Amino acid sequence: SDEPLDLGTITVQVRPRARIGEPAPPVRARKLDGSTVQLSDFRGKSVLLYFIHAYPLQTPNAYQPFDATELKLILDRFGSGNRMAVLGIALDTPADQVAQYVKRNGINWPIGLVENWEKTLAPQYVNFPNWAYLIEPEGNVLGISPSSRATYTGLETTTLGQMRYRKPGVEVVTEAIAGQAASPPFAFKGIPSISSEDAGQRASFSIVDGKVSTLSGGPGKLNDGIGPLGSDDPQSNFFFEIGTLEGRLKADLGKLMPVAQINTYSWHAGARGPQLYRVYCSDGTAANFDPEPKIGIAPANCGWTPIAEVDTRPPGGGTGGQYGVSIRAADGAISNCRYLLFIMFVTETKDRIGHTFYSEIDVVERKPG
Repeated sequence: SDEPLDLGTITVQVRPRARIGEPAPPVRARKLDGSTVQLSDFRGKSVLLYFIHAYPLQTPNAYQPFDATELKLILDRFGSGNRMAVLGIALDTPADQVAQYVKRNGINWPIGLVENWEKTLAPQYVNFPNWAYLIEPEGNVLGISPSSRATYTGLETTTLGQMRYRKPGVEVVTEAIAGQAASPPFAFKGIPSISSEDAGQRASFSIVDGKVSTLSGGPGKLNDGIGPLGSDDPQSNFFFEIGTLEGRLKADLGKLMPVAQINTYSWHAGARGPQLYRVYCSDGTAANFDPEPKIGIAPANCGWTPIAEVDTRPPGGGTGGQYGVSIRAADGAISNCRYLLFIMFVTETKDRIGHTFYSEIDVVERKPG
């Protein structure tokens, strides 16, 4: 019928929700040790707030949108230098299940327990308990995310995604040769070509954490003194498996030495050309030295000295080609090192193929005089 139909009065209830740019509602919870944790404890740093539900903890194979391993990767990538914290809130979940969750996943961030959460939490969280909230140091909501992987991708566009650290007195020189201009000699203008006589030739490269791609030539390609012959030569490069967000690699130089330069080289026709990594060094003598800090462990807390963060991704795209990086010290020596640790991140997350094709890592020892 074309006649109007009177449905009467329909009452619509608008559910409050947290909004980007507005102050994040407060959160207060009890920790496993009985102490209290609250969102305001983290004022001055970015916070990733997520919620833990009982069902996934009771069912080990159940899908968890905020996977503990991926949360560790987020802290590794964006939390360096104590810039960021993670806070998990368990909703009506027995304490023993939460304790098992913490132990099983090696969680080192605070977990709070909230009982009767639908009446205890702020309504903005009650209405959307399956989302995570990224909160700025000033306390405002910066982003809202449905999963840990989506959070990782979203953080790339924030200031936390702009890698910047370098040890005082250290400089990072980067150079790129695009497209068909790239050739096997890696003929950069301000960065040495791949060397077969550097101290890195005697180093032993090993995987600390992360899965190496079966298509890769393996870590031995990093100090063979020979670069690839073309822009898509996987067996002549080293790279981690498709789908991973982070891998860790260690170089044992065989002895303590003053390192003058760390030079890294890569070559790929697409997004796997640029380099995105963090490098640390150690002499291995610290009392708390961990020779193989796994994903989720901050190397700076276990005997490693941060040297530099490297990001050669062009801001406007056009990522393919050869990339060279030279980490140097103004006074001639970066540090006295026996070991180097590289934390290598994916260059893009639009698809699952984002790990750099690393062609060589040269380590140059400072000579006397």
